[in-house]
Formats: sequence, C-alpha cells, structure tokens
Amino acid sequence: MENQEKIEYLQPTFTERNVWNESNLGIALILGLIIVFVFATTIMITGISLIFAMALLVIFVLLYCIALIFLIEPLKIREINHTMVRTIEKPIIREVFVDRPLIKEVVVEKPVYRDVVRDVVRNVYVSSKSPVRIPKYNYLGSLQTKRYHSRNCRLGKLIKRKYKISNNSKSYFIKKRFKACKVCIVKIKKN
Repeated sequence: MENQEKIEYLQPTFTERNVWNESNLGIALILGLIIVFVFATTIMITGISLIFAMALLVIFVLLYCIALIFLIEPLKIREINHTMVRTIEKPIIREVFVDRPLIKEVVVEKPVYRDVVRDVVRNVYVSSKSPVRIPKYNYLGSLQTKRYHSRNCRLGKLIKRKYKISNNSKSYFIKKRFKACKVCIVKIKKN
C-alpha cells in the first residue's frame, strides 16, 4: 500500500499598510534648513516689526508643510500570503496471530497527517500614482492534469484558479514531473 498525498491551496490573504517614503527625508531636512536661513536673513536685512515677522514665519511654515506633503508621501504596501495544506494518508498494517491455523489478518488504519506549509510572503508596493503591477509568468501548470502550457496557450487559459501554478522556467515544471502541452510546447519544438 502506498501513501496517498493530497495538496490543497487555500485562498491567499492580503494585508495592506502605509509606509512613509524615507528616501526624501534628507531633502526635506535640507529644505527646512534653507527656509530657516532665508527667514533669519530677511528679518536681519529688512528689520521688520515683530508682528510682520510672525506673519512671515507662518507663511514660511505653511510653505514648508506643503513641500513635506509632496516629499514624504506615504506608500501602500500590500502583502500576499499563500497557504498550502498537504494531507498524507499513511496506511498501517498489523499482523494478527490466532491459536488455530496460522491466519494472516490485515487491519488497515488510516491516520491523517496535516502539514501546513506557508509559501514566500511577497511584498507588493502600491503607489497612489501608478496601478498595481501583477507579474506575468511565461508558463502555467495545472495540478489537476499535471501539464504545463505557455502563457498564450488557449488550453492554459482554461485552468481553474485553484489548480493553477505559475512560473517563468520550464525546468521548474520538469522537476515537478509535469508533461508538456501538446498544443503549445511540443508544437514550438517541432517548428
């Protein structure tokens, strides 16, 4: 008797969070120092009264805040978690001996082992200015038929989402013992 293995892919879970763009933090700091320097020099050179100096300070602070909004803009990060559940059924065979003639009786028990394997967490960075970039893979495989297809194959587009595996290399599918599609892959080799 052989071990029976069943693989089930669960729905991916998405989490989103905002992250501040820290790459422009140095530029914002330098801009702040420049604004302080310009404010100090204009007060010294012009010698304006305290009320006008406060009004000028408010104007400079507002301009600096507007510049900060554009420099340190938050980005949305979307994390996608893929979960795979692998169930292995392993039969247990016991021999039972009786006092009468030697009779071999086989009792089969099927314990179920469940392994939860988490795939790699991919961070997808989403900016408010550009749309989400979904990666395009060169090959698609079906867990149900154990065949792989090129991205543009008409049969590959018929694979249900729960059975679909995507990758960019043929060797990945060959290692997993998938067979090549007779329409798209074998046809390309003959030409």
